[in-house]
Amino acid sequence: MSEEIAKLTTVQNYRLVDLIGDFAGEELFLIDGDSLIFHILAKDSQFLAKNGVQILYAIYLLEKELARFKSARLNFCIVFFKNWEALYSQYDGILHASLLLFRRVAIRHLRKHVPVYVFKSLGDSQWSIFIAKHRPYGFMVLDSNQNTKEGGLVISDEQVMVFKSFIFFALSDGVPVALLGSYQFVDNKILVCILPSFFTRSSESVENASNLISDYLKKFGKPRQSIELPDIAVDACPSNASRIQTLSAAWLLLNEKSDLNVDLCKILIILTCMLEELSLNDRFQPAFPLYEDPAIQKFIISYLNATNTILQLLDSKVDGFHDIFDGRLFIRLVVDAALGEFCIPDICRESALSLWKLILDIAPDAGDLFDFPSLSSISKDLCVPIETPVSEIDISLTAYNDPVISPYYDTEEWNLEQREEPGIETVLDFSKLRINDKTMTSKRFDDLSATRKTGDNTKDRKQANKVRRQDQFFISHIQKYASSLTGAKGGQLKRQTIFTQGPNSTKESKQAVKEETSVKNSPKGKNTKNGKAEKEKPGKKSKAPKLSKAEQIRAEIAARKVEKEENKNEVIWNETKNDLGRIKDLNLRAGRLAQLLNTRTYDPYIENEMRLYRIRVLLSLWTACCVTDEGKEKNIKIAVEIFREISIVYPNPITKQVKAALDETLTALGFENVIRKMKKLESKPLSFPFVLPDLEDEEFDLEVPYTSPTFQLLHFGEYMERSMGSAPDSRVAFDPDEWQRETLDILDRDESVFVVAPTSSGKTFISFYAMEKVLRDNDDGVVIYVAPTKALVNQLSAEVYARFNKHYPHAGQTVWSVYTRDYRINNPTNCQVLITVPHVLQSMLLQPALANAWCPKIRRIIFDEIHCIGQMEDGLVEEQLLLLAPCPIVALSATVGNPQEFQVWLSALQRAHSYPIHLIVHEHRYSDLRKFVYGGAKEFNGLQEEGDLGQIAFIHPAAAMSFSDGSTTNLAFEPRDCLQLYYAMKLVSKGDFKISRKLDPDRYFEDIPFIKKVDAVGYEKKIKATIDTWASLPNAFAPNSPFQALIKHFCSEPQKVVNSQLELHNSAYSLDAISQNLLPMLKDLHSKELLPAICFNYDRQECEYLAEIVFKTLVEKEREWRENSEEWKEKMREYKKWQSTANQRAKQMEKFEKSATEKQKEQALKEAGDISWIEFFDPEEPSPEFSFAGAKSTYGKEELYRDLEALRRRQAVPEWYVDALYRGIGIHHSGLNRRYRQIVEVLFRCGQLTVVIATRTLSLGINMPCRTVVFLGDSLQLNALNFHQAAGRAGRRGFDLLGHVGFLGVPLHKIYRLLTTKLWDIQGQFPLTTSLVLQLSQLISGSQAGPFARDTIHALMDEPKFMANGSILSNQVNHHLRFVIEYLRREGLLDVYGNPINLASLTMHLYYTEPSNYAFMNLLKAGVFHKIAEKFATEKFEAMRDTVVILCHLFGRIRMNEQYVMTLEGSTDLAQSTVVLPPLPTEIADVLDAHDQRVLDLYKTYAWYYQKHGNIGVAANKLPLSNTTIEGSAKLPSSLSVGVMSEFCGLAGYNESMVGTTSSFLDKVPDGIFLKTSRLPIFEANKAPYNAYLLDFFTHGSVDMLIEQNNLKQSEIWFVLNDFSLVLATICSCLGNLLNLVTDEDIENAMSALEGSNAVQATTESEATGADWMQNMNGNYSTTLASPELEEKMDMNLFKVYCMFLEVRNQFDAKFRKMWA
Repeated sequence: MSEEIAKLTTVQNYRLVDLIGDFAGEELFLIDGDSLIFHILAKDSQFLAKNGVQILYAIYLLEKELARFKSARLNFCIVFFKNWEALYSQYDGILHASLLLFRRVAIRHLRKHVPVYVFKSLGDSQWSIFIAKHRPYGFMVLDSNQNTKEGGLVISDEQVMVFKSFIFFALSDGVPVALLGSYQFVDNKILVCILPSFFTRSSESVENASNLISDYLKKFGKPRQSIELPDIAVDACPSNASRIQTLSAAWLLLNEKSDLNVDLCKILIILTCMLEELSLNDRFQPAFPLYEDPAIQKFIISYLNATNTILQLLDSKVDGFHDIFDGRLFIRLVVDAALGEFCIPDICRESALSLWKLILDIAPDAGDLFDFPSLSSISKDLCVPIETPVSEIDISLTAYNDPVISPYYDTEEWNLEQREEPGIETVLDFSKLRINDKTMTSKRFDDLSATRKTGDNTKDRKQANKVRRQDQFFISHIQKYASSLTGAKGGQLKRQTIFTQGPNSTKESKQAVKEETSVKNSPKGKNTKNGKAEKEKPGKKSKAPKLSKAEQIRAEIAARKVEKEENKNEVIWNETKNDLGRIKDLNLRAGRLAQLLNTRTYDPYIENEMRLYRIRVLLSLWTACCVTDEGKEKNIKIAVEIFREISIVYPNPITKQVKAALDETLTALGFENVIRKMKKLESKPLSFPFVLPDLEDEEFDLEVPYTSPTFQLLHFGEYMERSMGSAPDSRVAFDPDEWQRETLDILDRDESVFVVAPTSSGKTFISFYAMEKVLRDNDDGVVIYVAPTKALVNQLSAEVYARFNKHYPHAGQTVWSVYTRDYRINNPTNCQVLITVPHVLQSMLLQPALANAWCPKIRRIIFDEIHCIGQMEDGLVEEQLLLLAPCPIVALSATVGNPQEFQVWLSALQRAHSYPIHLIVHEHRYSDLRKFVYGGAKEFNGLQEEGDLGQIAFIHPAAAMSFSDGSTTNLAFEPRDCLQLYYAMKLVSKGDFKISRKLDPDRYFEDIPFIKKVDAVGYEKKIKATIDTWASLPNAFAPNSPFQALIKHFCSEPQKVVNSQLELHNSAYSLDAISQNLLPMLKDLHSKELLPAICFNYDRQECEYLAEIVFKTLVEKEREWRENSEEWKEKMREYKKWQSTANQRAKQMEKFEKSATEKQKEQALKEAGDISWIEFFDPEEPSPEFSFAGAKSTYGKEELYRDLEALRRRQAVPEWYVDALYRGIGIHHSGLNRRYRQIVEVLFRCGQLTVVIATRTLSLGINMPCRTVVFLGDSLQLNALNFHQAAGRAGRRGFDLLGHVGFLGVPLHKIYRLLTTKLWDIQGQFPLTTSLVLQLSQLISGSQAGPFARDTIHALMDEPKFMANGSILSNQVNHHLRFVIEYLRREGLLDVYGNPINLASLTMHLYYTEPSNYAFMNLLKAGVFHKIAEKFATEKFEAMRDTVVILCHLFGRIRMNEQYVMTLEGSTDLAQSTVVLPPLPTEIADVLDAHDQRVLDLYKTYAWYYQKHGNIGVAANKLPLSNTTIEGSAKLPSSLSVGVMSEFCGLAGYNESMVGTTSSFLDKVPDGIFLKTSRLPIFEANKAPYNAYLLDFFTHGSVDMLIEQNNLKQSEIWFVLNDFSLVLATICSCLGNLLNLVTDEDIENAMSALEGSNAVQATTESEATGADWMQNMNGNYSTTLASPELEEKMDMNLFKVYCMFLEVRNQFDAKFRKMWA
């Protein structure tokens, strides 16, 4: 069992995720307290043994770790098990006793500040109750003993097995586990490796794990010491700590009395008083050899044991023991007494005497407190202090005279010591290198649209033609994509031509604007301002303006047109009535009318008549259903349709005749209370008779079996009028809601806005209004749309193309441009709407060439899906963009948990530019979402089958309260949910659990004839308030309470489905179970008209697997059906017969066409109608019974065939992917070919595809309207954020009035958790990276300190705006920036004036790899690669392998689990792979270590300056979590100084000279000093074992072996290899630049590679042209010199390095290209 558990809980690679942002969010996480203690002490435990017993320092370390969790906003609790104390019995002596004391003190201390729970054992019933009540989202547990540092606590394999068994316990119980062995804290984010729980909960495995833990603990256990407390009046003691110390000293005097112990007890009492009065910075004491004396050690052990036992006897709530003992200060006092130099502050003397007096009451012979006769015999050699190393901090700084940044630093105030100009030790000959060349980094943007000339006219012409063809290809593709997009109302987008309204607009554009304005000022928009009607001013009537003769003629013509149009509408309606009369089927007639009403706009009177006509038809259908009550219930949708038409017509201006007909209908339906009186109605006869149908039997009636409010809430919810303060507004083509009009006003004032609104609520129009506004203002302004994903970029580019057109006076200027890592369309610097991704925009804003010409043109930046700023990777870049933004912004999101706090941060950000930012929060979706769970399916045999194959159980949101504290805050109830809740609450209510009669729907909605959405929302709030009141009652969670009965009532139906699923499958949540149920579920959704659907699964391979299962099952079932179906066989016989007579028929037709009359031709056409299906029949096409292809697809059949076969010929995806598209099934994830992904999006919008299985790529703002979203299986990525994003795709505005969200293979408890979890808060990172500062310096230098550069620095320095712990940093940023500059100066990357020099360009181009770019720069300077290049000529492969090993350490780190690495030792199964990356050779590691040491020395200087000048108002004597102040003002002579370290570190004897690594230094600086490890350019070579996947792939090129032996996921392989390929391309490009070997065209190609691109301008896509691109790149880099003369001008040694890197790249990319194939 132990071996199995060890194997299952040991991961090979630590794949780190953001614990909060990517997994847990606001959910409760359970931290095992003992795991946390062992994790902290594994770094250092000397302060609990050899270095003195320092309980306060241990508490400080524990609080510091927990404070990090708090700052990251982790919702956590800590648990301890009493019997786990046995884990500490592995240790002997002082360490064992001090560990136990620390554990017990920590539990008591933390309880006041964080949730801490203590249980007897895993078998404790209270533990089971706790888990059932709190349902933690995951556990955090220690998993390895291989992270122990020198001096850290050694953890045995047996101890680790206890923790591993606990991990197994959690996984078996369905709870994921975060592995503490992988934990890193980076930029306020907790990065850990998550072990997902097992598919099926196993009570047997849970019990086995619990028993195994008990067995191990029994082996460790030692009998506890029991003591009898001395009879002392400790209540007289001033504190809890002094009470414990007094009791311990008294017990020692009574039970272990000796002359030495008596004196040591006196010291103990004095120490107790001094700890309460001594200042913290006076407690840094030297170490003494006396501490190792056996007698002293014995006493300390006895004291610690006694204190431990006494603590156990106290009430668990008693605390105040965090500073109970200081071993170093205790020894110092003993030494002083032994030397006769004993000194005690006067403030401590009195309190010490009072404590000693209590002891003398039971031990009168203990003597005088300040008399230590036995200590004088201690050897003086033991009293000599051990020398504490001290180092001087170099506080000198180099000169820095940048014209923009320097003025922000007052050097006189800082008293700077001038440092000599730094010298650079390097093997490089900078005199022969192309450095400090400002054109190098700006050529990319000089002229993006220009084609580089070769000098050969033929070649240039061919090149230009190729670029033109590629542009045309892109544009045609965009056109097709755009044609599939639809607007807010579901109609196709209409392209409008924009005319400039500015002062420089042309005469033609002004006339066009005038005409356009007159169109907008139609009756709907007349007399409006910002959408609000203006009242005419009282007073004199204004005279009508006198019209010219021409104007009179135009007015008459317009009037005649209006009259003609009205007459035309009447004629059309009369013709339509005649056509409808010919349709015998009433359902078809009603459907045809609905279609006509939805496709065009009619005159109001005619529209009313059409709807009334439809009501008459529906009443006839309803009459046929009213024979039985069952018939009414079954066909209630007809009554809903009737009521819907009435609700549309009734509020509008109507005639007396229309109202009479409506009132008659309402009366017949039993809704008389809906009828309202109306005054002054016009009279106009109906054009058709409206008569209610007669019932054959008088016993029956047309009444609906509900009251009007109940009927509307239960069945009419999705049809309710949804406006939220809607009103006409001339600025947009629809009636915007109040919050939308407010947003428009903000945009018109050129101010910033942050909008948080649910998906489908109408956010999208904001972006397009902002774009249109800029386009209308002038021809120069630029609006930039920043999208987080390429899929969103593709969609927006097509949508902008479909919406806007504009004619420019200058050639080359365009409305829009797309610029991403993969491709570029149009010139990004010569367009008005730029659509891009964060990395590309950041690069453009930091380009000196654009700073003065392009950046000032930017009028607005739109950040869509702004919540992505919280992500680990691109979030940092987005945050930097917000810093750089030179204009107002628009920030949009549907999923921000802390909008108010985030808006405060954005306000500080925009304040520097004087742009106020407004927060708009809209809480309500346009369409409700109805959730369901699916399971228990039977075998699929075709879509034609009647009845359901499985069970669909709708989930009432109230059921989710079983998984929360009863709060309804994050739950959304649709109207029918509220109704069901009211009656359920009424049913179970009793005692204090009451429900107001006012909430009875018939009473609440008594005066509301047609309930609107806003009315239902108000009712929902009152229902929620009642539930929250119930949940707050004391006995709400008692098993038999009405509240619990309410929850159980709604949980029963979903649970039945899960139970039926469990009966059919061993694991209801396995991939096999999901694959077996998926097709039946799709069939049931199809029969219920709930397609199209997007099915989300967060694993790419599983997406492909599930789609393949569905497709192949359809093909196989179709084959079986065709073999056995007589219908199909008969059809084929007719078809073959028809085919055999094709020639004969053609001849007859030709003869007939020549001789027949028109009448004969018409007759022949009618007779041929019965067999016309044969002409369109194709036996090769999928049968409709086995295809999900949409019947109403707008994608032409021939067009579909052409596009899909073209895709097939490209061989970009497996053939069955294309065949599946014919059957209406698509796949979508980021690893797929881009062309395939885009065609899936287009086909889905056009209705050809009705099923798409996707990862989260379709969840971020993509316009793919679907009726249903289904989550297939559980996943670590299925968290609240991803759930809300994906679920929002269902029921999009303009398409569906109700969305459906389904779950297949997702545990019920996970579903309920997703429904109740609050969206977590956005937290920014610290974006001031070293590379950003270098890029800003380049911006200042290259733009000659232009206005944009100055404004950027001003925004950075004057208005710091970095989020940290929810606060805004200010002084910290300025200090940090100065010392980043100091680092760049010392490393030779900036000169005294702030100009980038030497290897700055190379370092900047590798910015995305920071800090590895600085490590690479140092290795290049030190000649490491030069030495390897020397053997390249003779030992080529060995040289390349050595190079790849180094690059793997720098750019391809995937950390491995040290325990797993140990299991590989001696293994012969991995002969073809290295698996574990060899450590860097010592001489190379030394170079990196030397660099890290320089960084450490520099940041000690930083800490010194910050303590002197920046650390204002931060108390150094407060614990970081509890804020407990270690008070005291007393001084102790000859105490040591901690320097720049935290005063708490002085307790353990540490100062800055004793810290060996930068990360260790950062752990020990005071909390007020703002430093972040991830923002320092440190590398820490050979820190941990890493995966050798890049080295192995370079060696064997096998993807299968990377999966099998390196344990990489197939879905991630392409991306990690591509990243490395781009790093190689960047290095080769930069080295070529330094050697001046690369042409201008090569620079542009390499720069595109830097941004992650595999294509130059206007290439189609990386997948298709990757090979050509590689060949072009390789061909451009020559490895031979043109002439010997160049050798004198070139650094030949660097040239050899360049050649070696080029060969490494060629060989790696050759294997990579093979993988593409």
